[in-house]
Amino acid sequence: MTGLFMGSFMATNNAINIATAAVGKVLQGAGIGVAPLFSTAVYPSSTNINEILYSNVNNNVTGIPISNRSVLTSSSSGVPSWTPIATNGQIIIGSTAGSPAAATLTAGAGITITNASNSITIAAIGGGGGGVRTYTYISTGVIAAGSIDFINLDNTYKAYRFTIDGLTAGGIHQFKASTDNLGTFVTLDQTYEKFTGGTPQTSSFLSLSSTSIQLGQVNTVSGFIDVFNIGEATLQMMLEWSTSSTSTGTNALAGQGTGQDSVRETINAIRFTSSSANITAGTVTLYGIS
Repeated sequence: MTGLFMGSFMATNNAINIATAAVGKVLQGAGIGVAPLFSTAVYPSSTNINEILYSNVNNNVTGIPISNRSVLTSSSSGVPSWTPIATNGQIIIGSTAGSPAAATLTAGAGITITNASNSITIAAIGGGGGGVRTYTYISTGVIAAGSIDFINLDNTYKAYRFTIDGLTAGGIHQFKASTDNLGTFVTLDQTYEKFTGGTPQTSSFLSLSSTSIQLGQVNTVSGFIDVFNIGEATLQMMLEWSTSSTSTGTNALAGQGTGQDSVRETINAIRFTSSSANITAGTVTLYGIS
């Protein structure tokens, strides 16, 4: 006879024979004074370290395959599993149709996302909302032969800003552009207005044959000029500028204007000079705008 006998050492003739059960069933209490019973569910005879048990079908207990650096998720039908997230910046993304999945965030316009171990850094470009410009320092020009030159420019940036600080010369300050790193200079069109003491003095459209744009009078000029479409063969270079300067008189002069290349061509160099090519002091700093 086979089975499990249960009795009390305090009593006689009260042994109970509990029948055997299928492999994997476990003996469970049925209540005080009630003989224990074997479970309906079948359990594994052994388990692995870190293994989590669940019922894959009714009354059958098994383990979820072990996975390091993972998050417990379930399929659309409720089946649990480990979803690995071993890559920096990954998070679990839900789905209305399928199982959750690990993925990284995608940066939208004006946003940067930096993924690191156990961290995600999200920032607005320029420290603000959409449409805020970011200025990346590139270089500060060096005066050589009375001019300041910037060569080998391309379309890495949407636009470039040149900041002019105390540029000093004995002639009229000029801006020039080139397609062959200053071998020759392109034809530029310009609309501008000058002010003296806040009063408009001149409003003019320069000749289409001009190879320079006038940025300020004799002596010292400061301000900025933004240039667009550098390095773009199918777009005309365009620019806008605002400067203030001093002349040989006592009045301060201010000017602002817009300009463009007369044709579509690939601009790759910019020169700041004067009508007498004798810049003697001051700086021009180049930034990329994105």
